[in-house]
Amino acid sequence: MGMDLPKIRTFLTAADCLSFSETAVQLHTTQPNVSKQISFLEQDLGVQLFEREKSHIRLTPAGEILRQEYGKAFDHVEQGRILAQQRARGKEMCFHLGIFEGYGPERYVLSLVNMLERTYPNVEVIVEWNGLPRLQAGINDGTLDMCLCKHFDASSMRKCNQFVLGTGTPMMYLSADHPLASRDTLNLAEMDGVPLVTIQPKIAAAGYTYQMDTLKAAGYNPTKVYLVSNILSQVNYVLMGRGFGIGDKNYRFFHLRALRGYPLKNFPAGRDVLVWREDNTNPAVPLCIDCAERITSTGGSCDGEI
Repeated sequence: MGMDLPKIRTFLTAADCLSFSETAVQLHTTQPNVSKQISFLEQDLGVQLFEREKSHIRLTPAGEILRQEYGKAFDHVEQGRILAQQRARGKEMCFHLGIFEGYGPERYVLSLVNMLERTYPNVEVIVEWNGLPRLQAGINDGTLDMCLCKHFDASSMRKCNQFVLGTGTPMMYLSADHPLASRDTLNLAEMDGVPLVTIQPKIAAAGYTYQMDTLKAAGYNPTKVYLVSNILSQVNYVLMGRGFGIGDKNYRFFHLRALRGYPLKNFPAGRDVLVWREDNTNPAVPLCIDCAERITSTGGSCDGEI
């Protein structure tokens, strides 16, 4: 059976929503039509994809496998459509840039993308923000040409080159309602007994090790640690008063008025780096590095819009 794109799109949407009615809303169709498309696909494949109950649906083991495999294939098909449209508009090159979810667009991204598209108008830049696992997978499988992250996170990406854009500013931060947040200054020694909120080592192994080793070198051992799955969860845990977090002052989440930040003196700053595979043959990659070099050579950083 060839790729029946309408059926596959319906299946993937339903697999995400786990609701035929919500799938119908997202695809601007009717629930009976969604059910019909799924049934036709199940008949074509000869397997059951969903277990149907009165109030909800869930994927079968076969459905879960198909979701993973069809998801990869559908992304490639969709990318082909985008590239064809770009070529029709006179864009000869497409450049996919992944950004770690902590960075806002004003941190490197605006200036870099603006210069790249202005200097090389035949390049179209697609930017996406994601967590570290998705960035690593994108670099490894070639769906991303380059990503922006911290140098310690880039260390887990094999056979890759790096370009340093700048350095961060290490901070620890608390909820503004936390009793300790009333102090003008605060250091790690005064955080004894306050839980540390940090990202799980299975999500960001190198970053977790880097942070824990640095804390140990500073003479601080957290008495309790909350492990969360992403930086947004980290921020929300801190906002809830569950503990304190450590991060970069320049991360977009940390500018909330509900948070109070304190500089971590003598805490090594993480370098902000662009990462790309050594064997990436996209001609837009050296053009992006050329722009990064121009910007950093003029001011030592490519922050802000140019």
